[in-house]
Amino acid sequence: MFFCIGLIIFGNYYKRYPSELLISCQVFILLAAGNYSVDIFKFFFLRSEGIEKVSYSSLSLDSAKGLITIFSFWAIAGLIKGKNIIVNIVLVLLTLYVLLAYQTRWLIITFVLGLLVIAFAVGFKNAMIVLTSIVLLFCITIPIIIKVAPEVWETAMFRLSFIGNLTSGSSLEDVEIVRAGSIYNSMNLLFERKAFLTGMGYGSWYTDNYFPMPNLTTAAFDEDALNMGKYYRVHDFLFNFLFKFGIIGTGIYISCYLKPIRRLWKLKKQILADSRYNFVFIAIIGLCPMVITYMWFTGKGLLFGALFVVISREWARVFKEKITTREA
Repeated sequence: MFFCIGLIIFGNYYKRYPSELLISCQVFILLAAGNYSVDIFKFFFLRSEGIEKVSYSSLSLDSAKGLITIFSFWAIAGLIKGKNIIVNIVLVLLTLYVLLAYQTRWLIITFVLGLLVIAFAVGFKNAMIVLTSIVLLFCITIPIIIKVAPEVWETAMFRLSFIGNLTSGSSLEDVEIVRAGSIYNSMNLLFERKAFLTGMGYGSWYTDNYFPMPNLTTAAFDEDALNMGKYYRVHDFLFNFLFKFGIIGTGIYISCYLKPIRRLWKLKKQILADSRYNFVFIAIIGLCPMVITYMWFTGKGLLFGALFVVISREWARVFKEKITTREA
């Protein structure tokens, strides 16, 4: 409902005021820059003491915190063009530090996915030179962040330790019992009800009959769900959507994002050749993995998802018109 309403509101706005696309994006970027500047300031100067307080009391609790990667992708676009190298490198490093401090693993994963998509779009040779330089600088400056904010680094490594558990051959329950158990239980219920195509519906729930999930807390589920033993969400984008809406609903949702991205992708050569606007293309395709798979779980996140779809579609229209005019 939030997503569909967002598509209607933002779609009608840009249909009525198509010339407002650039200024509205500029205003959004400025607002985001103000918000994340506060987080950067808090990260370096006003952190709470203690590992458990680092990210959740000092920094943003907002579901849109992953949008800080906009500035990383923007800076990477500048680095690929060879402009403002020192400023853009500093910007990328700052956003990476805060991204780690947010302590959300999926943000890191989708950020890396975004970098791979960008590399595929602009050419691996150019992208790898830039990205390798950033990685090297990040590694060099790790001792600085350890000294300035040791609790942030320690917590980040703890949160990312699941990668080591997976590679060492640990079982699913050793990696994370809540996530593994919720996926196993919900998918078994789908299989039992033969509902993979349609899903179980938005208000559906599952139990732990197939895989016991002991010692659960309100960090994973709400108190009512714990008391009743009925769990209404799966701790993973894909499996939650499959459980609720099935293959059909999940496909429809993802296609809403991929359709405008595909339009932009068809024009990538012409867009990347335009030094004035190629950063828009790079930022949009870089953000896509995170916006699709991370921001679905809150109303505001879904509204931004709708805004992202509409803005991507509108920029595709603008670029198509510019290219057509130039060719004419």
